[in-house]
Amino acid sequence: MSEQSNGGRANPDVSQYPCVQAWHLLDPTGKSPTRIEVLQEAKKARLYRMHGVGPGGGAVVAKRCRGEEAIVERTIYGEILPSLPIPSLRYYGTVREQGEFCWLFLEDAGGKAYSSLLVEHRACAARWLGLMHLHAEQSLSRSGLPQKGPTYYLEELRAARDTVPLIQSRSGQSTDDVVLLKAMVAQIRFLESHWNQIEQLCEGMPQTLVHGDLSEKNVRLRGNRRRAALCVFDWEIAGWGSPAIDLAQFTLGSVTPDILTYCSVIRPRWPHLDVQIVRSLAHCGTLFRIIDGIYWEIYGITEKDSRYLEYEYLKWTIHNLRTYSSLIDNILRATRRGRLDKAASWA
Repeated sequence: MSEQSNGGRANPDVSQYPCVQAWHLLDPTGKSPTRIEVLQEAKKARLYRMHGVGPGGGAVVAKRCRGEEAIVERTIYGEILPSLPIPSLRYYGTVREQGEFCWLFLEDAGGKAYSSLLVEHRACAARWLGLMHLHAEQSLSRSGLPQKGPTYYLEELRAARDTVPLIQSRSGQSTDDVVLLKAMVAQIRFLESHWNQIEQLCEGMPQTLVHGDLSEKNVRLRGNRRRAALCVFDWEIAGWGSPAIDLAQFTLGSVTPDILTYCSVIRPRWPHLDVQIVRSLAHCGTLFRIIDGIYWEIYGITEKDSRYLEYEYLKWTIHNLRTYSSLIDNILRATRRGRLDKAASWA
């Protein structure tokens, strides 16, 4: 929801944008934007910043997404987050287009960029996350949210494994690429065979709201250094389940919340979750995050245009898979006696 996250470009002619027409349906007495910034324009997702239409002349972000994603975000922005003692974006409403897409209108996050390299940023993230996990556990609006426990990530693993042969069947791949894909299938099968350890680790953990992609790109910091507050957006893959993935450490741009600070926040209500348990849960979340990345690289290509299965495009997928394979390899090398929950800390 911030200009820095997507590097928006401005266009003074606002009449051409469907987001403006949708905004007027939501608020017919409202004024038109003074200008529009195009933050993202893709086939399945569009993001614009409309200047001058928010309270006090502020900006409103218009997000075009699929209906099922809009339902999740509408539930979170409109029903869950306002009831929690944490900062959140103001939700203005949703307008459905003809077909499967919706427009979601939200307050612009503003603020400054987040960095997991800064201790104070990680502590701020941990306080926000601890309060969110604690208080969302009691929410009555969970029914519309998908389940995001270990089973969800196991299904992603299996879907990715079953799609690898489709990539292998394409011509033009080097010997190294073929070796990589075969090795990745072996890695996935190993993780599947040890999945009971992951389930045991997450068993008995509190079930709560999880963001699912708590990355640096999806958060901003508001306020000053003494009273900084985290502002989180892009909840489209959020769900209900173990808080593990939100605790992921130094992997694929994760916010990497400080574990000691997080534990100090949750201790009054969840005293059974000591630092050692939470660290193990964070290691598990690191693994989940890697699996999520593999899923979207391998299985996600089947939902794109057929040209993405041509080698010219697949080479970028394979390049990313090489990174994920290396992360998994670090996990497997560090594995002692099959304890994946401890080994995941090496990712």
